[in-house]
Amino acid sequence: LSTPILAIDIGSTKICAIIGKKEDGRVEISGHGITKSQGIKKGTITNIEQASKAIKRAVDDAKRVSGLNITTATISISAAYTKSINSTGVVNIPNNDISINEINRVMQTALYNANIPNEFEILHVLPYKFKIDGQDHIEDPYGMNASRMEVDTHIIMTAKSSLENLKKAVNAANIEIGKVVLSGYASSLAVINQDDRERGVAVIDLGGQTSNLVIHVGNYIQYNDFLAVGSNHITNDLS
Repeated sequence: LSTPILAIDIGSTKICAIIGKKEDGRVEISGHGITKSQGIKKGTITNIEQASKAIKRAVDDAKRVSGLNITTATISISAAYTKSINSTGVVNIPNNDISINEINRVMQTALYNANIPNEFEILHVLPYKFKIDGQDHIEDPYGMNASRMEVDTHIIMTAKSSLENLKKAVNAANIEIGKVVLSGYASSLAVINQDDRERGVAVIDLGGQTSNLVIHVGNYIQYNDFLAVGSNHITNDLS
């Protein structure tokens, strides 16, 4: 039996909690809850107590509908909290055979070369270009033969203090954080198909007070950005 998953999207306008189970590679939704946001402005938490109450209401609704009691969640984090940099890693491959270990090693090298400051925590290290023995545009180097491998990565990080405030708000709603994912990244994974990825596509996640932009080129994220402007501003301008 698959383990149920609880995901919480903490937005500036609304908070969504959704419970689902993985069935044959798809996610079957068991229940969801949506509440009006409180204590969150332009993607960042401004009042932990208010935010936690709103999170708890959304989660309680999802639990009631699904009949499942889950206490660990995957949380989406707004790009208002994050910084992104690109970094390159290079490794020599002693036995000329590229295994998962070699790919992990080159990714770790890229992360090391990025010199991430102590006050930041890594959310995602996303490879967007591999090169083996000078040969460019390698989509997946796994299982290939080479003596040298390079990777270009897109690294997304967040200030530890911001993450701590998010954790406090979620923990106060009696939920533990299992994983944290950039909201724009999660949205892009949900809405784009293989053709979009290969052609290259920009995904704009338009929230009430914020907009997240993620650019996929050749299967991978190469850029993401954030604007503290959302659909509420368009509604206000029109009215």
